[in-house]
Amino acid sequence: DIICLQEVDASIHNSLISPVLKAKGYQGFYSNKVTSQQEGCSLFWSTSVFEVAKAEDMQEFPLRSLLTKDASLDEGEYYNAKSTVRELVKLERWESMNGIRQLLEDHDEVRRVYSESVGQILQVVRLCPKQPASSEQGCSSKPDSIVVANTHLFYHPMAGHIRLL
Repeated sequence: DIICLQEVDASIHNSLISPVLKAKGYQGFYSNKVTSQQEGCSLFWSTSVFEVAKAEDMQEFPLRSLLTKDASLDEGEYYNAKSTVRELVKLERWESMNGIRQLLEDHDEVRRVYSESVGQILQVVRLCPKQPASSEQGCSSKPDSIVVANTHLFYHPMAGHIRLL
C-alpha cells in the first residue's frame, strides 16, 4: 500500500513510474537530490487505503540543511523543496544534531565534503487511513494518521567519515 523508491531518475519518474502508479490508484511525489544529478526519491501510497493527501502533508527536506548552523540559506539552494527555511528552523530543537554540527564546525575537510558532495533528500508524508463506514462498538482500530519517511543515504566505501553523520 506504500511504495518508497530511491535512486529514481527524474525522467523515468515523470514518464513511467508516476503515470503507471497513478493509473493503478496511487498518489505520490518525487523529490530530486540537492545535486546536479537528476535523480532522487519517490514516495507513493494507495488511495484505496489512504485518503488523498494535501500538499501541506507532503514535505521534503535536504538532509544537509538540517545540519547547517545557518538556517537562513537561500531557499533556491533547495531546488524544488516544498519545505521553507522557517520550517527548517523549527528542527533546531533536535539536540542530537548539536554533536554533528560541532563535528562539522571542527573539521574543515568533513564539512567541505559534506556540503559539496552530499545531496540526500528526506521525504515525509502524513497519511490518513480510510476509516471503515461502521466499526464495532463505535471505535476504529486504525490511527487517525501515520507518518512515512523516505530517504536514500550517501554511501561510498572510502567515506566512513561521512556515513557516521
